[in-house]
Amino acid sequence: MSGTMFELLMVLLKRPGELLSQQELMRHVWPGRTIDSSNVRSQVAVLRRTLGCSKRGEQYIATSSGRGYRFAAPVQFGTTEATASAERSPEAPPGTNQLRLAAPWCATAVIGRDAEIAEVVERIGEHRQVTIVGQAGGGKTAVALAAASAAHRFDAAHWFAPDEDCPATRFEEALVTAIDPNLCAANAREALVALAGERALLLVIDGADRHLDAAAAFAEWLLTALPRCALLMTSCEAMGGAFEDVLRLPPLALPNEAGGDDAVLGSPAVALLRARLGRIPCEATPPELADLAHRTGGNPLAIELVAAEARTIGVGALLDILDDALLLSLQRRSGPLRQRSLGVLMEAAFAGLEQAERQLLARLSTLPDTFALEPAAEAALCSPRAVATQFRLLVGRSLVEICPADNGMRYRLPAPVRAYAARWVARPAATEPPLAVPTLRSAPKALRSTRRHGAPVAQPL
Repeated sequence: MSGTMFELLMVLLKRPGELLSQQELMRHVWPGRTIDSSNVRSQVAVLRRTLGCSKRGEQYIATSSGRGYRFAAPVQFGTTEATASAERSPEAPPGTNQLRLAAPWCATAVIGRDAEIAEVVERIGEHRQVTIVGQAGGGKTAVALAAASAAHRFDAAHWFAPDEDCPATRFEEALVTAIDPNLCAANAREALVALAGERALLLVIDGADRHLDAAAAFAEWLLTALPRCALLMTSCEAMGGAFEDVLRLPPLALPNEAGGDDAVLGSPAVALLRARLGRIPCEATPPELADLAHRTGGNPLAIELVAAEARTIGVGALLDILDDALLLSLQRRSGPLRQRSLGVLMEAAFAGLEQAERQLLARLSTLPDTFALEPAAEAALCSPRAVATQFRLLVGRSLVEICPADNGMRYRLPAPVRAYAARWVARPAATEPPLAVPTLRSAPKALRSTRRHGAPVAQPL
């Protein structure tokens, strides 16, 4: 099943029995593109054949002439009773209502994240609010969904990804509607209280940083009003709530070529790369795989994008032409629009920065893979104190990573950030004034960026 056909099926399955117009299907399956209505009809026809529909047999997709389509068969989200019994944890007593995750179906296994998934499951049992924080494209969504599916202590789980164009004032209304369209969204909190009842619910909010203040306020209310419910969030920036437990998701471990071919092939980054490459016309050697993995910096989205390109032209040919511009331009056709390209993710991340912060990242992109504070200050043409002040903001937004080392604290730019920041290096030096320590005028904004509800996002360096 192609990516487009799968997305079409998912749109229909999320709203079973509801009539969806061709225009609405175009908006969800082909966002931002002009598609002829005949294309929708042909995709629906192919989807029917794939599902085994026939005129005299099963009819999963019904057509309302001139109006649209609806999924006519019954839909049940989650696992069957047989699967639930097989997957029930030893601690779960017989008859326990297992997890029903109303979330996008994950077509592929999560590779190289077993330890992080287990840690999230453990933490969500100890703390009622866990936020997975990490770089854009770092696999936060996949880890959250896998952890939610394995958290058997909850009666049910619900997944919600707020749209960027959704007003912050309608955040809770959109969340309730995503959980159950039949709930009364006019009073979202009352609807959630009624939905939860005496059950232990897990709410997964994916991409909470798109509405950081609204998500933080909602978390504070939920943890007080619904003592049996818990929150699992993904974000590039922590909420800063009093009850929040933050798990920083690192990039996938890169191979150490000094350990030989077995060490290369056993590294998580190369394991994901090989899984996504599948069978390609020209088999890649372990050194080539290690080189390609290092160029992605262990970013899972970057690995998937370069693997898709390598399936077309081969690993060796891709290594010859892969640079920052190509890495940022690679894109996939399926998945949420914001997660299809590293360039789109970085453009959104840099749009929220001040000019001085963008200039600092550009200058840091000229340094080696990891660097100390003093070389960073030399590259930025300012004092270590000024760089440390900026790092508090950039580390909090997952644009700079901390790398503890034996010889002191070191820092690193994630691969997509380094590639995107390098675009500013070629600009004339006259357009880049030296960095300055934040003034009193800019201090309140900095404080708002690093503190939420009285709790610090990042500790002072």
